[in-house]
Amino acid sequence: MVNAGAIITANMLLGANARDQYKAFEDAVKGMVLKESKDHVGIDWGVYDSEMQTNSHNQKITAALSERDLVLGNSSESLAAYTMACSCSIDTVDAAVIAATLANRGINPATKETAMSEEIADQIVNVMMSCGMYNGAGKWIVDVGVPAKSGVSGGIMGVVPGVCGFSVFSPRLDEHGNSTRGVHVAQALSEELGLHVLKQGLKAVRQEADGSSSGKGKPRKTRRWSAGGEGEDISSRGGKDASNRGSNPVSMNSVVPFDTEDKGVLNPHDAMMADMSSAPQSKSPALPLASAV
Repeated sequence: MVNAGAIITANMLLGANARDQYKAFEDAVKGMVLKESKDHVGIDWGVYDSEMQTNSHNQKITAALSERDLVLGNSSESLAAYTMACSCSIDTVDAAVIAATLANRGINPATKETAMSEEIADQIVNVMMSCGMYNGAGKWIVDVGVPAKSGVSGGIMGVVPGVCGFSVFSPRLDEHGNSTRGVHVAQALSEELGLHVLKQGLKAVRQEADGSSSGKGKPRKTRRWSAGGEGEDISSRGGKDASNRGSNPVSMNSVVPFDTEDKGVLNPHDAMMADMSSAPQSKSPALPLASAV
């Protein structure tokens, strides 16, 4: 999850050059998104060119790894493959499906295809829990408590093993390089839906003592997409930073569990619930800037 490890991983991908190595990464991503999204997964060359012109830090890391024989062969090709992977473009719906695939131990819940082995999925989720949120990982574990990975583009994907995956996109970053509003939305989801993975045992004990599952953070059943909140702009909702939120509002956030019982609608803190297992595969909701699965 840190640059050095990612560059080493890129170097280990099979391929004669950077493009071939990146292709292996792209194919893996395509196995974790919606079926109709596969043709849209690819490199944003504008981002790639910008990154390659300003990656002096990563060049130094790659050189140091090469000196220690941790990157073998042409280190420049490995750095290029890594940068291509960093420039791979997807939307928030597919980021959420990727998170759900990891939560489902490697099986894409939308396509039912196996994207990776359970062992690899578990290893990824474990590393996400420890360091997926940069230097904000410690506070994230306390406040949100789910394995997650953020990016400097403003995206966050969260994984609740065996339950759901979610993704949020909002470009404004905090001091750790994580999405400011994305972190707040994720914390609200975790609190409202009882997603904190380190509090599950305590919650079960309390529920057993109470003889019920009522109260804040209670387990909730699956929800369907609700058209009522689609395209809603939370930047107009007020709050101390409402006038300072920039020109890229979060239009929608959503979560997709795996089971399908309750058909009600829940909208906690602008988060729309969704049921991917029963939603028509050819009519996935279009989420302009932020979503979750």
